[in-house]
Amino acid sequence: MLMMLGADMAYGQARELSKLNDKVDVLYRQGHYSDALVVAQEALQLAEQTNNPNPSYIATSLYQLGQLYSAQDRYTQAEPLFLRSLAIRESILAPDHRLAVAESLYALAGVYSAQARYAAAEPLFNRSLAIRENILGPDHLAVAESMYGLATLYGRQGLYAAAELLNKRALKIAEKYLDSDHLNTGAVLASLGMIYFAQGRYAEAESFCDRSRTIVESAFNPSNSGVVVTMNCLGNIYTAQGRYTAAEPLYNRALAFGEKAFGTDSLEVKETLKGLAVLYDEQGLYAAAELLYKRSLAITEKVFGQHNPAVAEILVRLSRLYRKTGREKAAEELEVRTLVIRTSTR
Repeated sequence: MLMMLGADMAYGQARELSKLNDKVDVLYRQGHYSDALVVAQEALQLAEQTNNPNPSYIATSLYQLGQLYSAQDRYTQAEPLFLRSLAIRESILAPDHRLAVAESLYALAGVYSAQARYAAAEPLFNRSLAIRENILGPDHLAVAESMYGLATLYGRQGLYAAAELLNKRALKIAEKYLDSDHLNTGAVLASLGMIYFAQGRYAEAESFCDRSRTIVESAFNPSNSGVVVTMNCLGNIYTAQGRYTAAEPLYNRALAFGEKAFGTDSLEVKETLKGLAVLYDEQGLYAAAELLYKRSLAITEKVFGQHNPAVAEILVRLSRLYRKTGREKAAEELEVRTLVIRTSTR
């Protein structure tokens, strides 16, 4: 009788945990991160405090909680959760042929990529890709996801040929299995557009970013960062081409959407502020540009700390603005900071 009672209790806890995890997933997809965070913490507590804790349940709860922190750019809080999830999954599953391991690898790699910890991110992306290809074959959507993550990593490092190749492979898979207006297809299109933009291939960049914008706007989702990404992409292209009157309303729309959907201190907003600052800078509107550079810098430092390459990128632009406005000493101070960051992160 006691054994049956224990089994019933375990079954009830498992059902409750499943309900909580499903609720987290729904709230996450809706962009209700704060609400999802509360439920995810409750799920993890339940998973860890059951009479006979199931490591697989704990790993899943850790992963979900990490996803929520990562979605809010809270990477220092996401990292240990993903590490614990990965360690559990590797200990209870054969790491070379289990998709749950690949999922944790991909998530942890995404954190490292966002933090510019590229050497740490690349082998994790590659392991995730290898596991998924081995189990699912070369043209599965999960494989495309790993390719997309690796392509993003290479793009951030300026390895554009490798990034383009991976994104094209990911796009081919997405277009084979998803509707032409699916958000994941839009994300890959935007990624290709940004790669072409970085190489000065503006006509190709505009074509891909415009296709992406059509998708994300027609499949409107208040938690989809693709809306901001595609508007910023097009704004950057138009700014580089001197099409300032076309660029500004895109940045303003992206800023309004980003602040409402993700908060005023989000990385989505940071990118828009930087793009708008460059737009004003190039038109000689230095006071407006300076304020936006500083807002973008403050967000970047808050998320990544003061010694991240993303910080150095904004410092370079701000120091150039100071020189253009005759503030040589202020420019030199920023240039020294930039040199320290770049030397320490090589």
